[in-house]
Amino acid sequence: DNKNLTQTYLKLRRRLKCMASSILKNEEDADDALQEAFCRLLMRKEDTDTSLADGMAVVAVKRICISYLRKRSVRISESIDESVSKLEAPADPLWENEEIKDLTRSLMSKLSPMQKSVFDLVTEGMDYDIISMRLGITEEAVRQNICRARKILRNEYKRFQ
Repeated sequence: DNKNLTQTYLKLRRRLKCMASSILKNEEDADDALQEAFCRLLMRKEDTDTSLADGMAVVAVKRICISYLRKRSVRISESIDESVSKLEAPADPLWENEEIKDLTRSLMSKLSPMQKSVFDLVTEGMDYDIISMRLGITEEAVRQNICRARKILRNEYKRFQ
Protein backbone atom coordinates (compact mmCIF):
# COMPACT_ATOMS: atom_id res chain seq x y z
CA ASP A 1 0.00 0.00 0.00
CA ASN A 2 1.37 3.43 -1.02
CA LYS A 3 0.86 4.97 2.39
CA ASN A 4 2.92 2.33 4.21
CA LEU A 5 5.70 2.49 1.62
CA THR A 6 5.75 6.28 1.82
CA GLN A 7 5.94 6.17 5.63
CA THR A 8 8.75 3.62 5.48
CA TYR A 9 10.63 5.72 2.94
CA LEU A 10 10.26 8.90 5.01
CA LYS A 11 11.35 7.05 8.16
CA LEU A 12 14.47 5.68 6.44
CA ARG A 13 15.25 8.65 4.19
CA ARG A 14 18.08 10.13 6.28
CA ARG A 15 19.79 6.74 6.75
CA LEU A 16 19.38 5.86 3.07
CA LYS A 17 20.70 9.27 2.01
CA CYS A 18 23.81 8.85 4.20
CA MET A 19 24.38 5.40 2.76
CA ALA A 20 23.94 6.59 -0.85
CA SER A 21 26.13 9.65 -0.26
CA SER A 22 28.92 7.56 1.20
CA ILE A 23 28.79 5.17 -1.76
CA LEU A 24 28.43 7.74 -4.54
CA LYS A 25 30.38 10.65 -2.99
CA ASN A 26 27.88 13.02 -4.63
CA GLU A 27 24.79 14.53 -2.99
CA GLU A 28 22.81 15.01 -6.20
CA ASP A 29 23.40 11.42 -7.31
CA ALA A 30 22.45 10.24 -3.81
CA ASP A 31 19.13 12.14 -4.06
CA ASP A 32 18.52 10.64 -7.52
CA ALA A 33 19.27 7.14 -6.21
CA LEU A 34 16.81 7.60 -3.34
CA GLN A 35 14.10 8.86 -5.64
CA GLU A 36 14.66 6.03 -8.11
CA ALA A 37 14.56 3.43 -5.31
CA PHE A 38 11.30 4.82 -4.01
CA CYS A 39 9.77 4.83 -7.49
CA ARG A 40 10.85 1.22 -8.03
CA LEU A 41 9.30 0.17 -4.74
CA LEU A 42 6.08 1.96 -5.63
CA MET A 43 5.98 0.27 -9.03
CA ARG A 44 6.37 -3.12 -7.35
CA LYS A 45 4.02 -2.40 -4.46
CA GLU A 46 1.95 -5.52 -5.19
CA ASP A 47 5.06 -7.67 -4.73
CA THR A 48 6.28 -5.69 -1.74
CA ASP A 49 5.66 -7.10 1.73
CA THR A 50 5.33 -4.01 3.93
CA SER A 51 7.00 -5.82 6.83
CA LEU A 52 10.10 -6.19 4.62
CA ALA A 53 9.96 -2.70 3.11
CA ASP A 54 12.88 -1.44 5.24
CA GLY A 55 15.25 -4.09 3.93
CA MET A 56 13.94 -3.79 0.39
CA ALA A 57 14.55 -0.04 0.43
CA VAL A 58 18.15 -0.51 1.63
CA VAL A 59 18.83 -3.17 -1.01
CA ALA A 60 17.21 -1.06 -3.75
CA VAL A 61 19.32 2.00 -2.87
CA LYS A 62 22.53 -0.06 -2.76
CA ARG A 63 21.81 -1.64 -6.14
CA ILE A 64 21.00 1.71 -7.71
CA CYS A 65 24.19 3.22 -6.29
CA ILE A 66 26.21 0.36 -7.75
CA SER A 67 24.51 0.93 -11.11
CA TYR A 68 25.41 4.63 -10.95
CA LEU A 69 29.03 3.74 -10.20
CA ARG A 70 29.10 1.33 -13.15
CA LYS A 71 27.68 4.00 -15.44
CA ARG A 72 30.34 6.43 -14.24
CA SER A 73 33.10 3.95 -15.04
CA VAL A 74 31.57 3.36 -18.48
CA ARG A 75 31.48 7.13 -19.10
CA ILE A 76 35.11 7.42 -18.00
CA SER A 77 36.20 4.59 -20.27
CA GLU A 78 34.16 6.08 -23.14
CA SER A 79 35.90 9.43 -22.70
CA ILE A 80 39.24 7.63 -22.69
CA ASP A 81 38.22 5.78 -25.85
CA GLU A 82 37.20 9.09 -27.47
CA SER A 83 40.56 10.61 -26.55
CA VAL A 84 42.41 7.63 -27.97
CA SER A 85 40.34 7.69 -31.16
CA LYS A 86 41.33 11.32 -31.72
CA LEU A 87 44.93 10.19 -31.97
CA GLU A 88 46.19 9.25 -35.40
CA ALA A 89 44.71 5.89 -36.41
CA PRO A 90 47.16 3.19 -37.45
CA ALA A 91 47.34 2.20 -41.12
CA ASP A 92 45.73 -1.20 -40.38
CA PRO A 93 43.17 -0.64 -37.57
CA LEU A 94 42.47 -3.64 -35.39
CA TRP A 95 38.74 -3.61 -36.15
CA GLU A 96 39.46 -3.97 -39.87
CA ASN A 97 41.68 -6.99 -39.33
CA GLU A 98 39.90 -10.08 -40.71
CA GLU A 99 41.62 -12.40 -38.24
CA ILE A 100 40.22 -10.41 -35.33
CA LYS A 101 36.75 -10.42 -36.89
CA ASP A 102 36.95 -14.19 -37.40
CA LEU A 103 38.17 -14.74 -33.84
CA THR A 104 35.35 -12.59 -32.44
CA ARG A 105 32.71 -14.44 -34.51
CA SER A 106 34.18 -17.76 -33.43
CA LEU A 107 34.17 -16.81 -29.75
CA MET A 108 30.60 -15.48 -29.86
CA SER A 109 29.36 -18.58 -31.70
CA LYS A 110 30.20 -20.62 -28.58
CA LEU A 111 27.52 -18.78 -26.58
CA SER A 112 23.89 -19.84 -26.35
CA PRO A 113 21.33 -17.39 -27.78
CA MET A 114 20.34 -16.31 -24.24
CA GLN A 115 23.98 -15.79 -23.25
CA LYS A 116 24.54 -13.70 -26.40
CA SER A 117 21.47 -11.57 -25.64
CA VAL A 118 22.48 -11.00 -22.01
CA PHE A 119 26.11 -10.36 -22.96
CA ASP A 120 25.12 -7.79 -25.60
CA LEU A 121 22.80 -5.94 -23.20
CA VAL A 122 25.37 -5.93 -20.38
CA THR A 123 28.06 -4.58 -22.72
CA GLU A 124 25.62 -1.81 -23.69
CA GLY A 125 25.61 -0.82 -20.00
CA MET A 126 22.11 -2.01 -19.16
CA ASP A 127 21.37 -2.89 -15.52
CA TYR A 128 20.59 -6.49 -14.59
CA ASP A 129 17.07 -5.65 -13.40
CA ILE A 130 16.24 -3.97 -16.71
CA ILE A 131 17.72 -6.90 -18.66
CA SER A 132 15.65 -9.33 -16.60
CA MET A 133 12.46 -7.40 -17.40
CA ARG A 134 13.35 -7.10 -21.08
CA LEU A 135 14.19 -10.80 -21.51
CA GLY A 136 11.54 -12.11 -19.11
CA ILE A 137 14.01 -13.87 -16.82
CA THR A 138 15.07 -13.33 -13.21
CA GLU A 139 18.02 -11.15 -12.19
CA GLU A 140 19.72 -14.30 -10.93
CA ALA A 141 19.33 -15.85 -14.39
CA VAL A 142 20.92 -12.71 -15.89
CA ARG A 143 23.87 -13.04 -13.49
CA GLN A 144 24.26 -16.74 -14.28
CA ASN A 145 24.12 -16.16 -18.04
CA ILE A 146 26.68 -13.34 -17.98
CA CYS A 147 28.97 -15.34 -15.67
CA ARG A 148 28.78 -18.40 -17.93
CA ALA A 149 29.24 -16.31 -21.08
CA ARG A 150 32.35 -14.65 -19.66
CA LYS A 151 33.76 -18.01 -18.60
CA ILE A 152 33.16 -19.50 -22.06
CA LEU A 153 34.72 -16.47 -23.78
CA ARG A 154 37.72 -16.53 -21.44
CA ASN A 155 38.32 -20.26 -22.00
CA GLU A 156 37.88 -20.00 -25.76
CA TYR A 157 40.15 -16.97 -25.96
CA LYS A 158 42.86 -18.84 -24.02
CA ARG A 159 42.65 -21.63 -26.59
CA PHE A 160 43.38 -19.18 -29.42
CA GLN A 161 46.39 -17.61 -27.70
